[in-house]
Amino acid sequence: MIRLLFLALLIFIAWQLLRRWLAQQRSGPQAPPSGFSAEPESLVRCERCGIRIPASQVAAVRANCRQCGNDQPGG
Repeated sequence: MIRLLFLALLIFIAWQLLRRWLAQQRSGPQAPPSGFSAEPESLVRCERCGIRIPASQVAAVRANCRQCGNDQPGG
């Protein structure tokens, strides 16, 4: 009896995995989440502190950077 229940459980798990896999195959390739692009973005090196920043985020990162922020003397 235990063997029969175990076999039924294995068949059920295999069926669920097969359903998920088929659903994934039908949906096709998934788009990257919003905010991500398919093309890699170049990194820009900060002249003041030397960190590398994605080119699209230079202004935001520099404004909040501890070394580059406007609240730092000389920076």
